[in-house]
Formats: sequence, C-alpha cells, structure tokens
Amino acid sequence: MTYNNSLKYIMSLSDASGGGAERIRAILSALESPQRQLRSIHICGDAGKNSSAEMLSSILLEGEFSVGVYSLAYASDIRERIKVGGKIIPHAEFAEAVKKIADITGPDSLNIPLSKEEALFLIALLYFEKTGCELAVFERDISANDSNVLAPPLLSVITSFLDNTPLSFENIIHRGTRETVTCIQHKDTYTAISDACASVGSRLTLPIYGEVEVKKISLFKTIFSYRNTECSIATFSPCQILNAITVIEAAHALCRVGVNISEEAISRGLSKANLSLKCEVVSVEPTIIVASATNEKQIEALAASLAQVKEHLPSKISVFSPPSSDRLVRDISQRLLSCEIETGAVTLIEDSSSSLFKRQIKDIITPVMRVEQSNDALLFIGEREYVFELVIQIRKNLGNM
Repeated sequence: MTYNNSLKYIMSLSDASGGGAERIRAILSALESPQRQLRSIHICGDAGKNSSAEMLSSILLEGEFSVGVYSLAYASDIRERIKVGGKIIPHAEFAEAVKKIADITGPDSLNIPLSKEEALFLIALLYFEKTGCELAVFERDISANDSNVLAPPLLSVITSFLDNTPLSFENIIHRGTRETVTCIQHKDTYTAISDACASVGSRLTLPIYGEVEVKKISLFKTIFSYRNTECSIATFSPCQILNAITVIEAAHALCRVGVNISEEAISRGLSKANLSLKCEVVSVEPTIIVASATNEKQIEALAASLAQVKEHLPSKISVFSPPSSDRLVRDISQRLLSCEIETGAVTLIEDSSSSLFKRQIKDIITPVMRVEQSNDALLFIGEREYVFELVIQIRKNLGNM
C-alpha cells in the first residue's frame, strides 16, 4: 500500500466510533498485542493537552528516554499526530501500519468497522512497538473508551477544564494508576477529580502557583522559577506557565514510580519545548502575532498573555480573523480593551485556501512596514490549521518585501 492510498483509507473512515472497546481488543489481539510492553502517560483536558504533551515529551527526551507521543491535533499533516523522539512517523511506516490494520479489520478477516480516531490510535501503537518506545504520552478525550485497552498508565495528567465540563473521570483515572497530577481547576471539577482518585487509590498532586516567581518576560521567552528551580519556556503566555508547573509536578510524579528524571532534564526540556502557534510572535518589525484560539477560555488566556507584555507591544493592535470567527474577533477586542490595550481595525479575511487570501495578507502587512505605521501591531487568530497557513504566508510575504 502506498502512502497516498493509506491516507485515502484513513480519510474514508467514519468520524464516529463503531462501538465499545471490545472491538479494539479483538483487533489488538490479531495484531499480536503491540501495546503489551507499553508504559503510558495519559493527558486529558479542555485546554493545554498539546502544550503539556510537548513539554513532558521534551523533558523525557532530555532524560534520554525513547518517547512516543499520540496527539489529538495537527497543523498540516495528519502524521504529526504520531511522533517518536520528537519526529513524526515516516510515510512508509504510516502506510505499513495502515495496511496491517486494513487487512485485519477488512471483510476477509475480522470484518470490524473502525473510526478514523480508532485507526490512528492503532497506527500509533504499532509504530511505538516497532520503534521500541520506553514511554508513550497519549492525549486523551474524556469520553474516549479506547484508552481502556491499555494497561493502567504510570501517570494521568489533567489539564484545564471548562467550568461546564461533565464531571466524570472514570475513563481517565484508572485503577492501578498510582499518580495523578491536575492543574488548578474549578472547585467542582477538582472535587470530581479528587473523588475519582480516591476511588481507585491514585495519589493526587496539585501544583502551587504561589511557588512561581516570574523573573523576566519578553515576546519570545518567559523565565521563571518554581520551587527554587529556574526554568524558561518559549512563549509569553501565562497559561503556559500553569501548564509548565503542572508538567514539572508530572515529572516529579514519574520519579516516584521509577522513571528517574533529573532537575536539569526538566529545565532543559521545558526550554526546548516547541510551543509555536499557541501564541507566537512571527515578526517584531512589524509586530505580527498569531494565535490558535477557538473558545472563550482560549480568548481569555490570549488577552491575559498580551496584557503581560503590553509594554513590549505597539500602542495599538489590529485584530484579523477568518469570516467564521467573527465572535472570536469581537471577544478578543473586548478583552484587549478591558486590559487597557487599544484595538485598531477589526477585520475578517478570506479563507486561507483562496488566492485572494494571499493578496489580502500582503495588503495587510505592507502598510505597517512604513515608518508612519510603526505604532500598529497585527494579531491573527483562528483554528490551528488556519494559523499554520497564516504563518507560512506571512513569512513568505515578509521575505519578499
């Protein structure tokens, strides 16, 4: 099977799950149980999963562990969802795993329907086994049932949940998981997590934000100390500091279950974690910022991030977003004003797939290159895939000017 054919197969699958975990167990048995030796870490939450997975895997790589990561999001290539050693699964390995799965689940074998998500999960398990991963970090959805086919994880990490999230964590906090770390939560969510941990005997750790001392913030880096250990992250976002200290506690929890990680590896891993597209400064002159934001909590975090560095920003920020995000534009503009940051033109631009989009980006950027327009900063917000396309086009345009 070629890579193109394997991709067509994956994209042809349903978005909806075909049933319970029994089907996945039957498939794994036919695949000779690629998950049997896997030691896993589960990360779940409404926000911060991807950043936390990136930080933790970077720390583990610095600790010289072979680490696999299964993500729920990607920017431009679906293979980005499956990584080992920080590198995405190669085309040939992806196609090979898809062929195995298609043959076993097809009408001439088990004849079991699969969803797209379940197939990608199985591809990850096959690849992690083939590459001999010592540890695997899985981003999980709170309603997913395929995680139940794995042995209890060494550690469960709970990132931020919205206040109205259904308060059930039985698919995330498993009996046999000795350690659970949660970031600071709404009190009802924390109570639900605490109760779930108590019911299965999992030790619960909560990071202490009062132990954070922010030492320096720039548009490209935040330097802070947590419990007397100095760290840095490649962003100015305060919500990423919360994710970072949650990950630090997760690293300490892994030490308690026999995964030895030094403080030096924690510090180096955090500094090397790739947090691009979350809230990224693409250019300083002119000041151009891109951020993937799709809900109220992310907008709130983005506004707080910009407020932290407003002394480094021009006096006015013009906000741009695709037509489908008019509510996000309105929300971020209101929040920026509440943070005493002046907002300029609020504009909806064309979809990133159109040729008009490319011309519009150039038309937007060109005026701020002039001296008389130097007091303007540009902020582009939208879905992750949209922001990825924006960054490519913005950098191309800047390079041609």
